[in-house]
Amino acid sequence: MLGIHLDTMPFSGKYSSSLPMVVAIGAINKLVEENLYLKRTVGLIIFRGTSPTRFSRGCIGSRGAVGELNERDLYLSDKNGVLLQDEIIKRSLGLSSSFPTFFRDDIHTFLELESDFSGFLSKYNIPICMVKHQQGPVILKISIIGQIQYTCCTPFELIKGPLNAFTKISNQLYKIMKENNLFGGIYEVNMEPKVMGVFPNRINFNLDLRSPDLKLRSELLNNLKSFIGKISREENCQIDILNQTSSSPHIFSDKLIEISKKAFIKYNIKPITIDTGILSNSRWMSLVSQETGMALLGYKKGNSPKKEEINENDIILSINVISEILKERVSL
Repeated sequence: MLGIHLDTMPFSGKYSSSLPMVVAIGAINKLVEENLYLKRTVGLIIFRGTSPTRFSRGCIGSRGAVGELNERDLYLSDKNGVLLQDEIIKRSLGLSSSFPTFFRDDIHTFLELESDFSGFLSKYNIPICMVKHQQGPVILKISIIGQIQYTCCTPFELIKGPLNAFTKISNQLYKIMKENNLFGGIYEVNMEPKVMGVFPNRINFNLDLRSPDLKLRSELLNNLKSFIGKISREENCQIDILNQTSSSPHIFSDKLIEISKKAFIKYNIKPITIDTGILSNSRWMSLVSQETGMALLGYKKGNSPKKEEINENDIILSINVISEILKERVSL
Protein backbone atom coordinates (compact mmCIF):
# COMPACT_ATOMS: atom_id res chain seq x y z
CA MET A 1 0.00 0.00 0.00
CA LEU A 2 1.39 3.37 -1.01
CA GLY A 3 0.32 6.46 0.89
CA ILE A 4 1.17 9.95 -0.33
CA HIS A 5 -0.23 13.44 0.02
CA LEU A 6 -1.15 16.39 -2.15
CA ASP A 7 -0.98 19.28 0.25
CA THR A 8 -0.64 23.01 0.70
CA MET A 9 2.97 23.58 1.77
CA PRO A 10 4.29 27.17 1.76
CA PHE A 11 6.74 27.70 -1.10
CA SER A 12 6.65 24.02 -2.09
CA GLY A 13 5.50 24.52 -5.68
CA LYS A 14 3.18 22.32 -7.69
CA TYR A 15 5.99 20.00 -8.81
CA SER A 16 7.04 19.28 -5.22
CA SER A 17 3.48 18.29 -4.35
CA SER A 18 3.03 16.03 -7.37
CA LEU A 19 6.36 14.18 -7.11
CA PRO A 20 5.13 11.47 -4.68
CA MET A 21 2.15 10.74 -6.92
CA VAL A 22 4.34 10.44 -10.01
CA VAL A 23 6.72 8.04 -8.24
CA ALA A 24 3.89 5.98 -6.70
CA ILE A 25 2.05 5.53 -9.99
CA GLY A 26 5.31 4.84 -11.80
CA ALA A 27 6.30 2.14 -9.30
CA ILE A 28 2.93 0.38 -9.63
CA ASN A 29 3.08 0.58 -13.43
CA LYS A 30 6.53 -0.99 -13.32
CA LEU A 31 5.12 -3.94 -11.37
CA VAL A 32 2.36 -4.35 -13.95
CA GLU A 33 4.83 -4.21 -16.83
CA GLU A 34 6.86 -7.04 -15.30
CA ASN A 35 3.78 -9.32 -15.27
CA LEU A 36 4.43 -10.48 -11.72
CA TYR A 37 2.00 -12.80 -10.01
CA LEU A 38 0.93 -10.80 -6.97
CA LYS A 39 0.00 -12.48 -3.71
CA ARG A 40 -1.25 -9.18 -2.28
CA THR A 41 -3.30 -6.35 -3.77
CA VAL A 42 -1.52 -3.06 -4.39
CA GLY A 43 -3.50 0.12 -3.80
CA LEU A 44 -2.83 3.85 -3.93
CA ILE A 45 -4.17 6.46 -1.51
CA ILE A 46 -3.76 10.21 -1.97
CA PHE A 47 -4.22 12.08 1.31
CA ARG A 48 -5.06 15.76 1.47
CA GLY A 49 -5.12 17.91 4.58
CA THR A 50 -1.92 16.31 5.84
CA SER A 51 -0.49 19.53 7.25
CA PRO A 52 -2.65 21.62 9.60
CA THR A 53 -3.58 24.21 7.01
CA ARG A 54 -7.20 24.83 6.10
CA PHE A 55 -8.91 23.33 9.17
CA SER A 56 -6.02 23.75 11.63
CA ARG A 57 -5.72 20.02 12.11
CA GLY A 58 -3.19 17.70 10.50
CA CYS A 59 -3.68 14.28 8.90
CA ILE A 60 -7.43 14.70 8.50
CA GLY A 61 -7.57 12.09 5.72
CA SER A 62 -5.68 9.33 7.53
CA ARG A 63 -7.35 10.10 10.86
CA GLY A 64 -10.73 9.69 9.18
CA ALA A 65 -9.64 6.51 7.39
CA VAL A 66 -8.92 4.76 10.70
CA GLY A 67 -11.80 6.21 12.74
CA GLU A 68 -9.74 8.74 14.71
CA LEU A 69 -11.80 11.79 13.77
CA ASN A 70 -14.34 12.57 16.48
CA GLU A 71 -17.48 14.69 16.52
CA ARG A 72 -15.56 17.73 17.76
CA ASP A 73 -13.26 17.55 14.73
CA LEU A 74 -16.24 17.76 12.39
CA TYR A 75 -16.97 21.26 13.71
CA LEU A 76 -13.53 22.63 12.87
CA SER A 77 -13.86 25.56 10.47
CA ASP A 78 -11.60 27.25 7.94
CA LYS A 79 -10.93 31.01 7.75
CA ASN A 80 -14.19 31.49 5.83
CA GLY A 81 -16.25 29.69 8.47
CA VAL A 82 -16.81 26.53 6.40
CA LEU A 83 -17.13 23.50 8.67
CA LEU A 84 -15.12 20.35 8.04
CA GLN A 85 -18.41 18.42 8.33
CA ASP A 86 -19.99 20.47 5.52
CA GLU A 87 -16.93 20.03 3.30
CA ILE A 88 -17.04 16.25 3.81
CA ILE A 89 -20.73 16.19 2.84
CA LYS A 90 -20.06 18.44 -0.18
CA ARG A 91 -17.43 16.02 -1.45
CA SER A 92 -19.69 12.99 -0.79
CA LEU A 93 -17.11 11.44 1.51
CA GLY A 94 -19.55 10.39 4.22
CA LEU A 95 -19.59 11.43 7.87
CA SER A 96 -18.17 9.82 11.01
CA SER A 97 -20.77 7.03 10.83
CA SER A 98 -18.98 5.75 7.73
CA PHE A 99 -15.58 5.70 9.46
CA PRO A 100 -13.38 3.75 9.75
CA THR A 101 -12.66 2.86 6.15
CA PHE A 102 -9.96 0.46 7.34
CA PHE A 103 -9.83 -1.85 10.33
CA ARG A 104 -6.96 -3.43 12.25
CA ASP A 105 -4.62 -5.46 10.01
CA ASP A 106 -6.62 -4.65 6.87
CA ILE A 107 -3.32 -3.52 5.36
CA HIS A 108 -0.14 -5.59 5.37
CA THR A 109 2.31 -2.83 4.36
CA PHE A 110 1.73 0.91 4.27
CA LEU A 111 4.52 2.80 2.51
CA GLU A 112 4.24 6.58 2.58
CA LEU A 113 6.00 8.77 0.03
CA GLU A 114 6.73 12.38 0.99
CA SER A 115 8.52 15.24 -0.72
CA ASP A 116 11.66 16.47 1.03
CA PHE A 117 11.03 20.17 1.61
CA SER A 118 14.20 20.61 3.69
CA GLY A 119 16.86 20.22 1.01
CA PHE A 120 18.42 17.33 3.00
CA LEU A 121 18.60 15.03 -0.02
CA SER A 122 20.15 17.76 -2.15
CA LYS A 123 22.94 18.07 0.42
CA TYR A 124 23.86 14.40 -0.02
CA ASN A 125 23.12 14.40 -3.75
CA ILE A 126 20.72 11.44 -3.54
CA PRO A 127 17.15 11.24 -4.90
CA ILE A 128 15.58 9.16 -2.12
CA CYS A 129 16.08 7.99 1.46
CA MET A 130 14.13 6.06 4.10
CA VAL A 131 12.85 7.38 7.44
CA LYS A 132 13.64 5.42 10.61
CA HIS A 133 11.70 7.37 13.27
CA GLN A 134 9.08 10.06 13.46
CA GLN A 135 9.89 11.90 16.66
CA GLY A 136 7.05 12.17 19.17
CA PRO A 137 6.46 15.75 20.36
CA VAL A 138 5.75 17.04 23.84
CA ILE A 139 4.36 20.59 23.82
CA LEU A 140 4.30 22.96 26.79
CA LYS A 141 2.12 26.06 26.83
CA ILE A 142 4.07 28.51 29.00
CA SER A 143 3.21 31.85 30.60
CA ILE A 144 5.79 34.32 31.97
CA ILE A 145 4.58 37.26 34.09
CA GLY A 146 6.72 40.01 35.62
CA GLN A 147 6.91 43.73 36.28
CA ILE A 148 7.90 46.53 33.91
CA GLN A 149 10.85 48.09 35.72
CA TYR A 150 13.13 49.00 32.85
CA THR A 151 13.35 50.96 29.63
CA CYS A 152 15.62 50.77 26.61
CA CYS A 153 18.07 53.05 28.49
CA THR A 154 18.59 50.61 31.39
CA PRO A 155 22.06 48.95 31.38
CA PHE A 156 21.74 45.32 30.32
CA GLU A 157 23.33 43.90 33.48
CA LEU A 158 20.58 45.49 35.57
CA ILE A 159 17.69 44.09 33.57
CA LYS A 160 15.63 41.21 34.95
CA GLY A 161 12.20 39.99 33.92
CA PRO A 162 10.09 38.09 31.37
CA LEU A 163 12.11 38.96 28.27
CA ASN A 164 15.35 37.70 29.83
CA ALA A 165 13.58 34.57 31.05
CA PHE A 166 12.11 33.88 27.61
CA THR A 167 15.51 34.33 25.94
CA LYS A 168 17.26 31.99 28.40
CA ILE A 169 14.58 29.30 27.99
CA SER A 170 14.85 29.57 24.19
CA ASN A 171 18.64 29.23 24.33
CA GLN A 172 18.42 26.24 26.66
CA LEU A 173 15.96 24.47 24.36
CA TYR A 174 18.24 25.07 21.38
CA LYS A 175 21.20 23.70 23.37
CA ILE A 176 19.25 20.54 24.27
CA MET A 177 18.18 20.01 20.65
CA LYS A 178 21.71 20.48 19.32
CA GLU A 179 23.42 18.24 21.89
CA ASN A 180 20.93 15.39 21.40
CA ASN A 181 20.24 15.83 17.66
CA LEU A 182 16.52 16.38 18.24
CA PHE A 183 13.73 18.46 16.75
CA GLY A 184 11.77 21.17 18.49
CA GLY A 185 11.14 24.87 18.63
CA ILE A 186 9.21 27.78 20.08
CA TYR A 187 6.16 29.26 18.39
CA GLU A 188 2.89 31.15 18.91
CA VAL A 189 4.79 33.79 20.89
CA ASN A 190 2.73 36.68 22.26
CA MET A 191 4.32 39.57 24.19
CA GLU A 192 2.46 42.36 26.00
CA PRO A 193 2.38 45.30 26.06
CA LYS A 194 3.24 45.83 22.41
CA VAL A 195 4.84 49.24 22.91
CA MET A 196 8.14 50.27 21.31
CA GLY A 197 10.90 50.78 23.87
CA VAL A 198 8.99 49.06 26.70
CA PHE A 199 9.93 45.62 27.93
CA PRO A 200 7.04 43.11 28.04
CA ASN A 201 5.60 42.13 31.41
CA ARG A 202 3.73 39.12 30.00
CA ILE A 203 4.89 36.51 27.48
CA ASN A 204 2.94 33.45 26.37
CA PHE A 205 4.42 30.82 24.04
CA ASN A 206 4.48 27.15 23.10
CA LEU A 207 7.63 25.09 23.62
CA ASP A 208 8.02 21.94 21.51
CA LEU A 209 10.55 19.15 22.19
CA ARG A 210 10.63 15.94 20.12
CA SER A 211 12.46 12.62 20.42
CA PRO A 212 11.97 9.01 19.25
CA ASP A 213 13.20 7.86 22.68
CA LEU A 214 10.49 8.37 25.32
CA LYS A 215 12.91 7.80 28.22
CA LEU A 216 15.32 10.41 26.88
CA ARG A 217 12.49 12.82 26.15
CA SER A 218 11.18 12.48 29.70
CA GLU A 219 14.65 13.02 31.18
CA LEU A 220 15.33 16.10 29.05
CA LEU A 221 11.88 17.51 29.76
CA ASN A 222 12.36 17.16 33.53
CA ASN A 223 15.75 18.88 33.26
CA LEU A 224 14.17 21.67 31.22
CA LYS A 225 11.39 22.15 33.78
CA SER A 226 13.99 22.41 36.55
CA PHE A 227 15.85 24.97 34.46
CA ILE A 228 12.63 26.97 33.99
CA GLY A 229 12.11 27.00 37.78
CA LYS A 230 15.66 28.27 38.28
CA ILE A 231 15.18 31.03 35.70
CA SER A 232 11.91 32.06 37.35
CA ARG A 233 13.79 32.77 40.59
CA GLU A 234 16.76 34.44 38.88
CA GLU A 235 14.59 36.77 36.80
CA ASN A 236 12.10 37.51 39.57
CA CYS A 237 9.06 36.53 37.51
CA GLN A 238 6.29 33.95 37.62
CA ILE A 239 6.58 31.16 35.06
CA ASP A 240 3.68 28.71 34.73
CA ILE A 241 3.21 25.67 32.51
CA LEU A 242 -0.44 26.12 31.60
CA ASN A 243 -0.81 22.93 29.58
CA GLN A 244 1.21 19.92 28.45
CA THR A 245 0.34 17.60 25.54
CA SER A 246 2.36 14.79 24.02
CA SER A 247 2.33 12.18 21.26
CA SER A 248 4.22 8.91 21.10
CA PRO A 249 6.96 8.58 18.47
CA HIS A 250 6.44 6.32 15.49
CA ILE A 251 9.07 3.73 14.57
CA PHE A 252 9.04 2.31 11.05
CA SER A 253 9.52 -1.32 10.06
CA ASP A 254 13.13 -2.54 10.22
CA LYS A 255 12.24 -5.13 7.58
CA LEU A 256 11.20 -2.45 5.07
CA ILE A 257 14.38 -0.50 5.74
CA GLU A 258 16.48 -3.62 5.12
CA ILE A 259 14.61 -4.28 1.87
CA SER A 260 15.16 -0.67 0.81
CA LYS A 261 18.92 -0.92 1.42
CA LYS A 262 19.14 -3.77 -1.10
CA ALA A 263 17.23 -1.65 -3.63
CA PHE A 264 19.48 1.36 -3.01
CA ILE A 265 22.61 -0.72 -3.55
CA LYS A 266 21.15 -2.26 -6.71
CA TYR A 267 20.73 1.21 -8.23
CA ASN A 268 24.00 2.64 -6.83
CA ILE A 269 22.32 4.97 -4.34
CA LYS A 270 23.92 5.55 -0.96
CA PRO A 271 21.52 4.05 1.63
CA ILE A 272 20.68 6.70 4.23
CA THR A 273 18.04 6.60 6.96
CA ILE A 274 16.99 9.69 8.89
CA ASP A 275 14.60 10.79 11.62
CA THR A 276 11.88 13.35 10.98
CA GLY A 277 10.21 15.67 13.45
CA ILE A 278 6.69 15.26 12.07
CA LEU A 279 3.96 12.75 12.80
CA SER A 280 2.27 12.10 9.47
CA ASN A 281 -0.24 9.73 7.87
CA SER A 282 1.88 6.68 8.70
CA ARG A 283 1.35 7.30 12.41
CA TRP A 284 -2.40 6.86 11.98
CA MET A 285 -2.32 4.17 9.30
CA SER A 286 -0.15 2.06 11.61
CA LEU A 287 -3.38 1.40 13.55
CA VAL A 288 -4.63 -0.71 10.63
CA SER A 289 -1.32 -1.90 9.11
CA GLN A 290 1.02 -4.73 10.04
CA GLU A 291 4.07 -2.69 9.01
CA THR A 292 4.71 0.88 7.90
CA GLY A 293 7.49 2.63 6.02
CA MET A 294 8.25 6.10 4.77
CA ALA A 295 10.45 7.36 1.93
CA LEU A 296 11.51 10.94 1.29
CA LEU A 297 11.84 12.09 -2.32
CA GLY A 298 13.91 15.09 -3.35
CA TYR A 299 15.11 17.30 -6.17
CA LYS A 300 18.62 18.30 -7.15
CA LYS A 301 17.98 21.87 -5.97
CA GLY A 302 15.82 21.25 -2.95
CA ASN A 303 12.26 22.51 -2.69
CA SER A 304 10.30 24.84 -4.97
CA PRO A 305 11.95 23.77 -8.23
CA LYS A 306 11.10 25.19 -11.57
CA LYS A 307 10.03 22.64 -14.15
CA GLU A 308 13.39 22.77 -15.92
CA GLU A 309 15.18 22.03 -12.62
CA ILE A 310 13.47 18.67 -12.13
CA ASN A 311 15.92 15.82 -12.61
CA GLU A 312 14.17 13.11 -14.61
CA ASN A 313 16.88 10.55 -13.82
CA ASP A 314 16.28 11.03 -10.08
CA ILE A 315 12.57 10.39 -10.56
CA ILE A 316 13.30 7.21 -12.53
CA LEU A 317 15.69 6.02 -9.81
CA SER A 318 13.07 6.67 -7.13
CA ILE A 319 10.46 4.75 -9.15
CA ASN A 320 12.86 1.82 -9.49
CA VAL A 321 13.64 1.76 -5.76
CA ILE A 322 9.99 1.93 -4.67
CA SER A 323 9.08 -0.73 -7.22
CA GLU A 324 11.77 -3.05 -5.79
CA ILE A 325 10.42 -2.54 -2.26
CA LEU A 326 6.87 -3.27 -3.42
CA LYS A 327 8.03 -6.35 -5.31
CA GLU A 328 9.40 -7.84 -2.08
CA ARG A 329 6.08 -7.32 -0.30
CA VAL A 330 3.54 -8.36 -2.94
CA SER A 331 5.06 -10.98 -5.26
CA LEU A 332 5.41 -14.73 -4.77
